[in-house]
Amino acid sequence: MRVLLMLMTLLGGSVALSRQSPQENWKQCRSDDPERRIEGCSALIQSSQESDINLAEALYDRGLAYRHRGNYEDAIKDFDQALRLNPSFADAFYERGSAYSHLRNYVRAIQDYDQTIRLNPDMAKAYYGRGWTYMQLGDNDRAIRDYDQSLRINPNYVDAYYSRGLTHAHMGNYDRAIRDYDHALQNNPNYADVFITRGNAYGLKRDYDRAIQDFDQALRLNPSSADAFYNRARVYEYKGDFDHAIPDYDQAVRLKPTDADAFFGRGFAYSHNGDYDRAIQDYDQALRINPSYSAAFYNRSKAYVHKGDYLRAAADRGHFLGLRFGILGITIRLCILIVAIAFAFGFRFKRFRTNS
Repeated sequence: MRVLLMLMTLLGGSVALSRQSPQENWKQCRSDDPERRIEGCSALIQSSQESDINLAEALYDRGLAYRHRGNYEDAIKDFDQALRLNPSFADAFYERGSAYSHLRNYVRAIQDYDQTIRLNPDMAKAYYGRGWTYMQLGDNDRAIRDYDQSLRINPNYVDAYYSRGLTHAHMGNYDRAIRDYDHALQNNPNYADVFITRGNAYGLKRDYDRAIQDFDQALRLNPSSADAFYNRARVYEYKGDFDHAIPDYDQAVRLKPTDADAFFGRGFAYSHNGDYDRAIQDYDQALRINPSYSAAFYNRSKAYVHKGDYLRAAADRGHFLGLRFGILGITIRLCILIVAIAFAFGFRFKRFRTNS
């Protein structure tokens, strides 16, 4: 019954759309509402009354709506059809490249960006998109060249400054990264993510006070930024200020409870404050989220040593070695466990004989 009602609703919607004039359908096809856009464009596509060029436009517009909803596969299908009808449709190549990037099909994305640039060499966002894709592939030199070109075309392109800054930071060029972040903020002083990335760059330069100022500003702009709380906590740790780091980690795990790094960081802070029970609880949670978190095994083993729980410490150290060194690590792990067990029993036996 429910399926029948759905079919009736869909059929009724199709009938209603078919009664609309082409002008009304075009208006709906270019709506800001993705659902209305899909309905209007679909009516035009199904009408069989549009020219190939207009049909390509309707497919392109519907593809944009699918992409907006995160339905990248259907978006690509529509861009494919649009390009078959109009092989010189530069925007369709660009949007298909963007969809492929979101699906992490970076090779196909770059091919589409290449075609976009061939058809429209002055499209700044095409160079930006290709640069971003090169950055995902680790080809930082090509990424920077594309960001440079996008900024030559559009000197106020905030995202290009931001992404070029990220690329410089990945390459360890923190001063150049900061200059790009500065330019981005001159054009958009409310870009919270830029304050976070610039804060990270300052932190890596060990300019901790300026880093904290940037994280403070990011949180004024976006009080729900788990990344800003997490990164500010790390900088407080670098300063040795664990009392300020812990409340920031509290906020980070509240906002993003699946962040193993935040639990690990808070555990590290608790350990430095001598609160080994809480540290172990946080390392436990980090390992529940990421069972291969080798540093959490290592640090939890140190916390167990401080508590005198040598067997668990040895087991964790063994897990750490196994994750870091494979088969060799497993062999070392077994040796450590044997020594730890022997030590534990020997210690107890010695205590028994002494007490007797």
